[in-house]
Amino acid sequence: MRRWLYRFVSAGLVVLSSQTLGGTMENRVPKKCVFLAVEPSGMLEFKIDDAHLLTVLQGARISPDNAVAANVFLTERAPCVDLRCIVFSVGPPAVSKVELLAWRDKSGEVWQNLAMALIEQGLAEPTNTPP
Repeated sequence: MRRWLYRFVSAGLVVLSSQTLGGTMENRVPKKCVFLAVEPSGMLEFKIDDAHLLTVLQGARISPDNAVAANVFLTERAPCVDLRCIVFSVGPPAVSKVELLAWRDKSGEVWQNLAMALIEQGLAEPTNTPP
């Protein structure tokens, strides 16, 4: 069954489906995504395949008090050039696992869970957000 999330953006109505955002629930495929902003509510906004996604992180909750600090961390202190998102549900709100490329070595790429990075920095609280 397809799940749809409608979100108005300046260009018009964008329709996000489970197929656009990583396949069916049985086939969760990591997709390259671009970080846009942390909303005042603590939700994160990403761009995936020319679609905007407003999501919460699996395993972490950013409080409204830490939204500005999390935005600064993601844009200035830890510029996330290479991100990949796995969307578990398209909401509302969408639930996603976001990983950032920590480093590359001779054995390959090493990805770090963004939720864990935010928790380690004290910018998010651990939660039991199910996939």
